[in-house]
Amino acid sequence: MTTDISETTLVEISQFFDRYHQLENELTIQFEADFARLKDGYIPIFQQVLEEVRLTAPEYNVFSILGLEREEVHTHSAMLENLLNPKGSHGQQHLFLCSFLEYCAFAHKDFPIPSEDIAKARWSVKSEEYTSYGILDILIQSPDLNSQYVIENKIDAPEEGTQLFRYGKWMESQKDEYSNQALVLLTIDGDESVSAKGIPYYSISYRRDISTWLRSTLHEIKASNVREVVSQYLSLIENL
Repeated sequence: MTTDISETTLVEISQFFDRYHQLENELTIQFEADFARLKDGYIPIFQQVLEEVRLTAPEYNVFSILGLEREEVHTHSAMLENLLNPKGSHGQQHLFLCSFLEYCAFAHKDFPIPSEDIAKARWSVKSEEYTSYGILDILIQSPDLNSQYVIENKIDAPEEGTQLFRYGKWMESQKDEYSNQALVLLTIDGDESVSAKGIPYYSISYRRDISTWLRSTLHEIKASNVREVVSQYLSLIENL
């Protein structure tokens, strides 16, 4: 009796493994067929993606390649100083300065801009301007329009002590020559100042304000290389 049961069990086990190997072979064949179909469909899609990357290079950004994304002075202040300068190498004359001041007036209803034609006046735009009250990141002046704007640019560095307060006091000392003026704090997210100490200022951000302002100029930029650089700079701002 025991021998008969053992023989039956062995037969059943053998049959089980036969069915298992048969099923395994069937699944392997099915998997290989499915993978072949997937591979055949994937290759043209992959080739299409490669071609789109070749034509558009969406990840290519000169600022990122050079490791200048968060360089406050040599990237952001230098870039903004050149754009805002009507005599800047961009060749677009007053386009960026006019649109920037107009945007600030739109974003802050009491932001003072000249009532006269901005584009017809002489303007001086400097970065890293030394004064007895400290170094101004960007200084914009027009003696013709009695107008003066100071932009304090902050990417990663915090404000120093009474920084904005001192700059505000320096601007007050210029009131006789520049009656129309504004102090601007530019940060990534539009942070409030901790150093103004009651001095009036306007807070703007890279992600919202600078991005919106520059995008509004793209269709007016005549030089394609300038448009491309501004577009790359916009991409950089979005990733700050």
